[in-house]
Amino acid sequence: MPSPASNIALTILGITALVAVVSWFLKSKVKLFVEALFAHRSKAANAQEEAANTTAANA
Repeated sequence: MPSPASNIALTILGITALVAVVSWFLKSKVKLFVEALFAHRSKAANAQEEAANTTAANA
């Protein structure tokens, strides 16, 4: 039977591994979200710029 110190060490190691896996998973999801957000903002900015150019050309 492992000693109490071994149990504590294994518990800390397990929690650290779990946090590392969750962080790695969320890092890829956050990167994907940020890329999509920037793509959406640039698309919206381009559409707004085109609308302004069309309005200016028609005036």
